[in-house]
Amino acid sequence: IYAASLAIMGRFCVNISYNIGLQYAAELLPTVVRAQGVALIHTMGYVASIAAPFVVYIAIISPILPLLLLGLFGIVGGCLALFLPETLDKDLPQTLQDGEEFGREQGLWDVPCLM
Repeated sequence: IYAASLAIMGRFCVNISYNIGLQYAAELLPTVVRAQGVALIHTMGYVASIAAPFVVYIAIISPILPLLLLGLFGIVGGCLALFLPETLDKDLPQTLQDGEEFGREQGLWDVPCLM
């Protein structure tokens, strides 16, 4: 029951992070490329959904390896997301130039969730 509970919790967290990523992409991408960027994220999500069941077969090498691999992906992705610029009360980028300049005034250690 412990493993099933962790699996359900993991699936819940994956769904939340995927939806947050889509929302963040819609806010960070300039208007002129927003639809293409969100479509690319959807496509990569579908590719990952197709490939995810095959991660189980890595357990042939080591039984703990699939959990380590998925956990590592989650931790690295979460850490990288901490450095995305804050969008609260900011004008969203409209052009590619606006997108390049968006978040430049934010320092490297100005982590949005700690502000």
